Amino acid sequence: MAVSVKAWVFTLAAIGVIGNAGLGHVTNVATYVAFVVLAASGNLLVLGAAAILPGRSRAALDRTLRWIQDNDRPIVIVVSLVFGTWFGVEALHGFGIL
Repeated sequence: MAVSVKAWVFTLAAIGVIGNAGLGHVTNVATYVAFVVLAASGNLLVLGAAAILPGRSRAALDRTLRWIQDNDRPIVIVVSLVFGTWFGVEALHGFGIL
């Protein structure tokens, strides 16, 4: 995570959005903590499932991994469109165009 450029971009974007929301200091901190918990929840869910039910979680994780690999291109396209549109709108708003 420390060397992942994508993780840094999303984290810094989240900090920017939270900071620009005009909330109080305590609310900003709570919102950032909620962001971190939600961002890590997928990994924590997988680790918890592997620790509690190792046999069943392996099959479920294999099915999930296979689905992600089979649908890699559409997933990348949808996520790229969503975030590209959002960043584009934010940039246009920042330049005063929107």
